[in-house]
Amino acid sequence: MPRTKRRKKKEMWINIAVMIAAIALCFAILEFALRFVFDAPLSCGLYSADSENTYANKANIDLKHKEAEYSVRYITNNDGIRDERDFGEKSPGTLRILTAGDSFAFGLGLNQNETFQHVMEKALQGSLGKKVEVINAGVGGYGTGQALNMINALIPKYNPDYVVFGFYNNDVPDGPVFGSLAFEDGCVISKNAGSFRKFVLHLRSYQLYQGYRNMLLLGSDSIRNFLYRARGLLSGAGVSQGARIGTPVIDVARIDSLKGAWRASLEGISSMDAACREDSCRFILVYIPDKIQVYSGFRERYLSENNIGSESIDIGLPSRMVAALSSSAGIESVDLMQEFSKINIEGRNISAYYDYDPHFNAKGAELWGSILAEKIEGMENGKE
Repeated sequence: MPRTKRRKKKEMWINIAVMIAAIALCFAILEFALRFVFDAPLSCGLYSADSENTYANKANIDLKHKEAEYSVRYITNNDGIRDERDFGEKSPGTLRILTAGDSFAFGLGLNQNETFQHVMEKALQGSLGKKVEVINAGVGGYGTGQALNMINALIPKYNPDYVVFGFYNNDVPDGPVFGSLAFEDGCVISKNAGSFRKFVLHLRSYQLYQGYRNMLLLGSDSIRNFLYRARGLLSGAGVSQGARIGTPVIDVARIDSLKGAWRASLEGISSMDAACREDSCRFILVYIPDKIQVYSGFRERYLSENNIGSESIDIGLPSRMVAALSSSAGIESVDLMQEFSKINIEGRNISAYYDYDPHFNAKGAELWGSILAEKIEGMENGKE
């Protein structure tokens, strides 16, 4: 090979190496800077190992959580309860309410004073004229089985007058999935996760991507329309199955495959009620719907953009399952889908959910807290 060509080839490889080194340096600088903005990822910073449930809320944390639509703090007490207060023995005359569930119950995306527990506590103290303590034992990702374990452990510890379980749609499929999780290297992660996946999980740049992904992809009409068209073309070519509804329990095509998971979830809820009865407390089941079930305008747009027929979903199925259980087992229940419909939040342009994050915003949590406070006030006053 002529000397000139060898020199040019060498220079090319040197330039490539310099470019790679520059990219790596920029990434390292970005990663270092982001560590002043983001705390540890939630799957690592918020949880600790638990012998029965794989993981639980970590005790005594003060964690910042920043995403595209919110910037909040999560504080837990000595027991991993989301509160700055520690709850000891219940004082005479105090009404104590234990709440359990997944990230909706925990109040993901909300500060402590925005959670439904805070709203309910203040409302009941005002209406009942007594001291009220509402304990937030919600843990993100928990299904019905894990919540049952927690309730069984916490009823004798806190001696509540009421236990409230927030039942969300993904609690049904989450039950079988939960067994695939592990707590390794200080993080909640899939048992079969490789070394690279574990490494990426700790990167703050990955947190940045996760926090802003939905807004970046779906917040722009042009990007969203491009993605929908691309998926439609792939589906038409037989490369992809096309879009599926993001809420499995209302997907007609998946109803039969979830029968076993539904049965396990409903049995778990019945066991929660039984545990309460044994300890002389009262149990309340709260059904939490998805945004697509509550807002018909959003639902129609979503189905149209994803080329999904309205016959493919059954938005009322979870409500019917909860109502049937409530009726057959005598369980007190609150269906937020029906309650939101009664107060016409769509017609009144009340936004109860974040735009891109699936959780309640502060207004949604406020509605939940107010509705539940009214329910418990009625029960306390003998109206129910």
